[in-house]
Amino acid sequence: MIYHKSKQILLKALPQILLDKFEIYFRHFFALFFRGNNVYCPICEMNFKKFIPLNYQAVDTNYLCPRCGSAQRQRLLWLYLSARCLILSDHPVLLHLSPRSCLVHKLRSIRNLTYVTSDYEKKTMDRQFDLRNIQEQNDTYDIIVCYHIMEHIQEDIKAMREIYRILKPGGVALFQVPFWDKDTFENPEIRTSEDRRVAFGQGDHVRIYGYDDFTLRLSKSGFTVTPVRYAGQLGPQICRKYVLNEDEIIFACHKP
Repeated sequence: MIYHKSKQILLKALPQILLDKFEIYFRHFFALFFRGNNVYCPICEMNFKKFIPLNYQAVDTNYLCPRCGSAQRQRLLWLYLSARCLILSDHPVLLHLSPRSCLVHKLRSIRNLTYVTSDYEKKTMDRQFDLRNIQEQNDTYDIIVCYHIMEHIQEDIKAMREIYRILKPGGVALFQVPFWDKDTFENPEIRTSEDRRVAFGQGDHVRIYGYDDFTLRLSKSGFTVTPVRYAGQLGPQICRKYVLNEDEIIFACHKP
């Protein structure tokens, strides 16, 4: 609880630019309250007595590392990139769309990796790509990470095709979106933040995907799609220690 209360105070007291600049120091301070050996973060490589639940009313949904701020999906992404995408041994060019700061720091530290970040609204990133019309040459990147972005874009298939275009042949794009066990639901007439929150679960979402439809949209964009439950492959002991969701799906999408 101390983390959430302190964060609310800082958000009110400091402008966002200062929070971004000094975030790493704030987190190092908070981590002192969580010293222990029950859980481990593979991104900052630290042990803690516990991680921080994002939502105390649904404590089994996600957990933050108190030191680097990684959530479950960032920790699993790091494990997948390092083991399956060979970013530690090869010399790939990786484009990371709307990345979390914990992974930016980690991936920038890898000497053999050419790491490019992009966020349409953040000037602190290397690029500000509009995913519907990416100002980049064909076949540029070996790896592209696109996590929890497509549900924000009205013309999502156009964005998928652009990502396919700039991916090198033989490369892989890693996607994640929130989805449910029903058909995709979208309605462009739903425009206000409140109406979108009710309809899609968040005020800046424009749809909620069905699993089969999301896979189909990726396939129609040219990708060979392989849904991977990578945490389940690591086993229950690793999932408990790193606090991972065994059912989490990474859509590994290859360009032939």
